Amino acid sequence: MPDSVKKVGKYAFINCHGIKEIVFSKNLTAIGRDAFSMCMNLESLFLPEDISVIEERTFLGCMSLQTLFLPKKLITVKESAFEGCVHLEEIFLPKSVRTVGKKAFYNCTMAMSIFMHSGVKEIGGLAFGGTSWCETQAYRHGSVRINDILINASS
Repeated sequence: MPDSVKKVGKYAFINCHGIKEIVFSKNLTAIGRDAFSMCMNLESLFLPEDISVIEERTFLGCMSLQTLFLPKKLITVKESAFEGCVHLEEIFLPKSVRTVGKKAFYNCTMAMSIFMHSGVKEIGGLAFGGTSWCETQAYRHGSVRINDILINASS
């Protein structure tokens, strides 16, 4: 992506199955909702440092995504941003993140490790539901709490 690109619009690359890797413009500041959803062959993602919000469903259903590097300035991961990224094994949220929307990482079934800092103040329903990590924590402890926010409880 050329350095002149500052924004990727919503639905820009939806269902582009040929995309395996994206090299974003260093000047990119915004990516629209659903911009890369259902890019089923996308394997790695390095988001540029000036991205502060990942919009709804931006990378939904990117089933082959294994490597994810989130920018240090990221504040918000919106609803279903990475839902269904089944091959994602680790989720590292930078210290800057304050909000994780509902179903943000829902059904990232292979995610065994989730790392976040105490600055996260809001976690939406099912944000990490369907992840191996969440299922393991719920089995071991009966409920899952992050920063005193209940995110899963056994019935």
